[in-house]
Amino acid sequence: MNDKDILNEFGVTLMASVRDRSISKLEQAQSGALKGSSGKILCDLFTQFNNEQQKVIKKLIVEFIDNTIFNTLSMFEEEESKKILVHGVDINEISDGLCGELFTEDGWISQFSKYDE
Repeated sequence: MNDKDILNEFGVTLMASVRDRSISKLEQAQSGALKGSSGKILCDLFTQFNNEQQKVIKKLIVEFIDNTIFNTLSMFEEEESKKILVHGVDINEISDGLCGELFTEDGWISQFSKYDE
């Protein structure tokens, strides 16, 4: 497995397990699909806003999700004692910059996320 494959495998997992799951939960809260009392509370909060306001709220939340992922990757770049190993390879050593893997037209978000926003 080459370095690009290893980075992409991590990117696929990160997008599916973190970004997409978080955005999916946001959409479930917005639509009322979440079960339980906290799901109902979240849905009730969303219904206080019109459709345009809900779109803005969703955009803001997605931006914060992406920022959290960016900050997490940045932490691994900046702190040498913390490593992400994929197939025994420290992905920080094979990337030009983990944070930069997220964005651009061929970044992890546009390549691997269901929610390319």
